[in-house]
Amino acid sequence: ESLQNFFPYSISEENFWMRYSLVKHGASMHSLLPHVRGARYTVVAIETTDGEVFGSFTGTAWKNNGASYFGSGEAFLWRLRQSRNTPCYSIVDLAHHESELDIYPWTGDNHCVQFCSNDTFAVGGGGISSETTFGGDAAIADDEKKEYGFGFALDNNLLHGTTSNCTTFGSPPLSKVHADGSPFEIVNVEVWTTTPCFSLEDAEKLQFGKLFLERHATI
Repeated sequence: ESLQNFFPYSISEENFWMRYSLVKHGASMHSLLPHVRGARYTVVAIETTDGEVFGSFTGTAWKNNGASYFGSGEAFLWRLRQSRNTPCYSIVDLAHHESELDIYPWTGDNHCVQFCSNDTFAVGGGGISSETTFGGDAAIADDEKKEYGFGFALDNNLLHGTTSNCTTFGSPPLSKVHADGSPFEIVNVEVWTTTPCFSLEDAEKLQFGKLFLERHATI
């Protein structure tokens, strides 16, 4: 819920609705995309085997867009400051740990926000061109010789990923354990959206109606 403080005002009071869970729905892009179809605002949460938790908030519905980026400046990256492996001695300790976040909003330096292909699910990128695509997302170095790339990128089975310094959000590697760019292993991936509804049934009806209107909209 700490993330809601950074949402656009129009959805800041809405309820969370989990649309996808790797544990529940299966570990593949083919499982993820149908479950999040049509959800404009989404929170991606990734938990690694090291207990680190991080992810993104984005404002454009996820889709397989081939070799091109998409998305809007409403997006940001986030991470829990402390690993879930950090000892907690009370519910108060746990709540405190879960509420301590680092937030990295869009810098405006490029438009490499969301990326989704057959092989890669990613947020953020390196370089300064708004036309950057996956093929052009090779890491670049600044005066301090930092290499820039995806804020995070997951492979198509959603079981491994990498994280880098990211121009799009001015963020460091989201994983402190794998700040060198080495792959991290994933325990779970969840994708949440927001809804004004108070029941799952009503949320599903509202979403179905939106998809129906989009599918049958005339130009």
